[in-house]
Amino acid sequence: MKKIEIELILPQGALFYQNINLFIYKQYINFLYKLNCFVVDQKCCSCPFSKECYYYHCTGENFKYYPNILIENPIFTQAIFQKEEVLKISFFIIGEDIKHMNYIKLFFQSYLNQKIQGYFFYLKNINMIDCNQKNISLNHIMISSCIKTTHFTDEYNQMINYYNKHYLTQYNNLSNYMVDIKNIKHSQQEGIQFKTKKIVPRGFTYHISFNKDINIPLDILYIGIGHFNFIGGGELET
Repeated sequence: MKKIEIELILPQGALFYQNINLFIYKQYINFLYKLNCFVVDQKCCSCPFSKECYYYHCTGENFKYYPNILIENPIFTQAIFQKEEVLKISFFIIGEDIKHMNYIKLFFQSYLNQKIQGYFFYLKNINMIDCNQKNISLNHIMISSCIKTTHFTDEYNQMINYYNKHYLTQYNNLSNYMVDIKNIKHSQQEGIQFKTKKIVPRGFTYHISFNKDINIPLDILYIGIGHFNFIGGGELET
């Protein structure tokens, strides 16, 4: 897994009226769509070129499954920036898809025309780093943002298997240990409208205890679990 860190200087400051992480992610995904879709009057699911389409591939088949490009989107996001303050944005890339680095450079250097929500910015830095793939051993987890289902092990393994098959990762499945789930609460996050689909995360938050220690890669802890992790869902706290 790769992490791309972007730093933008806001010379006049900013007061963002939308979640800035979701706004940037939406703009970036729509940017990918414009560059890669050549049959704009066709739905992704029925497009004869979907198997060769980079947009379809990296969005997890138009968000039906698990995209390989995610944005860090914490529950509390800064909206007010003073003059010359730096806005930090982080993307995660599943697998070794280095195309995203070139696209992200083009996106921030040219496509946005040095403006976000009407505020000028200067690109200070773009760095790509390898995430730590070591495992962490634990026996309880808090799901602190929206995950689609209370069947945690199934959701985890479905995501991992999709990553392994489509993005050529080598994660291990979780064994089907006994799980005790407590403090289940219904959850809904802010929706996001792309060119091809609207996503409104609905599901649950809860606390999980296992009857023995499990091993989870640290980079999976960074990105969270499930269908909504690409915009901050399924966040894990230990």
